[in-house]
Amino acid sequence: MIFKRSKGGWFLLVLGLCLYVLPGFSLAATTDPPSELVKVQVIHSLDAYPQGGTYLLALKLTIAPGYHLNSNRPKAPEELPTWVRFYPPQGIKLSAPVFPAPQDYKSPISGEASNGFGGSILLRTSLSVAPDISAGPHRIKVALGYQGCTGLACLLPEEKTFVFAIKVAPAGKPGQGLNPEIFEKK
Repeated sequence: MIFKRSKGGWFLLVLGLCLYVLPGFSLAATTDPPSELVKVQVIHSLDAYPQGGTYLLALKLTIAPGYHLNSNRPKAPEELPTWVRFYPPQGIKLSAPVFPAPQDYKSPISGEASNGFGGSILLRTSLSVAPDISAGPHRIKVALGYQGCTGLACLLPEEKTFVFAIKVAPAGKPGQGLNPEIFEKK
């Protein structure tokens, strides 16, 4: 008999089985995550933003099928929130993005009810352009933090950074409206 009926023997048997079986299970739940879990598209309301005004802008996040991101305000304290930070040049300001209402999910970490985003979502923000900023192109850096999950497991947290450009127009020269289906009030 390899293990005697003692607490230590049973403990070692159970520990050995867990170390043998669980890694395969957890890897099976997360094998082959998508090469790009989240795709980001900047959606402009104008082709050029005149000096001295405030305008609408949106980020479209498309989450890979079978995955969801934790909410920006997750219910479970152990879940990492989704966040966005803007790093604009001097003379341009962006408001904190407004997230849509999250969907309910079962947390793969705690097994309890949680919330998050799946499919495609729009994050809305406003862009303020100072009256004295130079006309022409300006670059804005964005950082997006998130943790992708399936119904079985969560991936490691990720941070994606990217840069997009806006064109600033002289004051009084209105830009051409874009994407009315997103920005016009119904």
